Amino acid sequence: MMRFPFGKRWLRRRREQWLAIAPVAGEWAVMRLVADGNGVRMQAYRSYKPDETALLRVPAQQQVTTLLDAGDYRLLQLEAPNVAPDELQAAVRWRLREMLDGPVDDLIVDVICIPNGPSGLGRPALLIAVTAHTNVVRGRTEAFREARLKLDAIDIPELALRNVATLFETQGEAVVLLWFDQQHGHLLLVYQGELYMWRTLDGAAPGMDQPQRLERIVREIRRTLDHVSHHFSDLEPGRIVVLTPYAATALLEYLAEQIDLPVVEGDLTTVIGGLTDFVPERVRQVELSPLIGAALRRSGGRA
Repeated sequence: MMRFPFGKRWLRRRREQWLAIAPVAGEWAVMRLVADGNGVRMQAYRSYKPDETALLRVPAQQQVTTLLDAGDYRLLQLEAPNVAPDELQAAVRWRLREMLDGPVDDLIVDVICIPNGPSGLGRPALLIAVTAHTNVVRGRTEAFREARLKLDAIDIPELALRNVATLFETQGEAVVLLWFDQQHGHLLLVYQGELYMWRTLDGAAPGMDQPQRLERIVREIRRTLDHVSHHFSDLEPGRIVVLTPYAATALLEYLAEQIDLPVVEGDLTTVIGGLTDFVPERVRQVELSPLIGAALRRSGGRA
């Protein structure tokens, strides 16, 4: 979650469901889930055309989050500076001055710490720096203000998809999530609800049966697994879960041949109760995966 300086950053309540609102495939999608001891269930979903946002009414006490679009932010993995927690943000911002072109003062920066893995021993601490230009964040907040909608937090797709990957985790094993929609692709490695590694994949779901495209996907998976093996040697990936809106037979078969991990096609209806009541089409279910993850955001400042 990008802790931008607006809204109520540190709301802490016993049990909150977040209302996730974001543009998806040319429409504004609105979603609420409930997660409890009985699992995750969809509680509400509706989509609005861009000129219909005035029809949306949000209860005054409802916490609202949205998602930045791909390309509106950057993720960088860094070794954590050896500073006190209250100095971490400033230290990372200073480090970014040496890494990025352009003035860092024009960027909003958030920091996400990466756990050290099951043992937590023998390796430097890592973190993820999330940066977005102030104008990008202002544009999103202005869009909500013009629609007379309150906004408490802004998330990014990688952290939202992390929440989806967590639904597919098995005890004691990390999960590799491979997600595509019609425009983008993401590769994540998640363990116990924490994001350890991510990659953005070029191209969209169509064309995944092309040999060169399949080879690139396998190459990125291997790079990710090598990185995890180097930095988190005691973290064991259990399986690869593929979420795509289109037939993925060629991809699943190729991954099974090339990667020494079980490969399964993810089915969101097996981990989210009532999903088909609101979203019966599989293509739309996969498109909405980041929004689903945003709606699973935890109270108290974490996606």
